[in-house]
Amino acid sequence: MESTASTVEVAEPMTEKAYDGGETISDEGERMQRVVATRTRSEKARVIARVCEDRTRESASEHHKEER
Repeated sequence: MESTASTVEVAEPMTEKAYDGGETISDEGERMQRVVATRTRSEKARVIARVCEDRTRESASEHHKEER
């Protein structure tokens, strides 16, 4: 009996090195690009939310200082 082997490609876990600005460094193509862009957008959204929280806190503490 002759066995037939099939090649299965497995995507490597994404790291900061694996993407830059929504572009993949591999030839994996459009699918990976969409995954990367989605991940990048959600990370940006979290950072923006965190910055807004920090600014709100700073603004509130400055306002509190002015009232004293």
